[in-house]
Amino acid sequence: TPEVVLSLNGTEAARGAVRLAGDGEVEASLRFTPLAPGEFDLEARVAPVEGEALTDNNRLVRRLRVVESRIRVLLVDEEPRWEFRYLRTSLLRDRRVEMKCVLLDADEAMAQDEGSPYVAVFPARREDLFKYDVVILGDVDPKRLGREAPALLAAFVSEAAGGLVFAAGRQHAPAKYAGTALAPVLPVDWETSAGPVGPQDTE
Repeated sequence: TPEVVLSLNGTEAARGAVRLAGDGEVEASLRFTPLAPGEFDLEARVAPVEGEALTDNNRLVRRLRVVESRIRVLLVDEEPRWEFRYLRTSLLRDRRVEMKCVLLDADEAMAQDEGSPYVAVFPARREDLFKYDVVILGDVDPKRLGREAPALLAAFVSEAAGGLVFAAGRQHAPAKYAGTALAPVLPVDWETSAGPVGPQDTE
């Protein structure tokens, strides 16, 4: 049975058997724990098997960044819908996460309480948004985030390699993001999506 070997900067980190999936693809499930934070070349390598015609695709290298700090998450929604309450509670309980919330319909005084996870407004500057690792964007009217917010979020993904989770809803998302600077990074087929998805909704 062929094995896949994982290496970090040339040092073996894990190995395990390769399984053949029904569609002809191969699968392998491996776990390893990096000994220190930093940036590494993560290499996956499978030894050639007898009769294999092509071996150029038996090796793959990707850059891996390992951090010790907690993941910084910004949770944004318009109303305290069920999805927002569930995510807020779960993320606050996770010791690996440092979470802040923007709830647009909340009393701004909530953000002034000592130790509150709430912030009053959505970040309007790159340096304020880019300090987060992940943004979870709920059912929010883009007009309420600010004129530059869609372009800022697109840059957060494309330039800062930030993670964007789009928690769509019934009122605004994703329909009202058609025609905005954020539309190209969303996994939405705007030509076939139901509802009012024209640029007129984002003026």
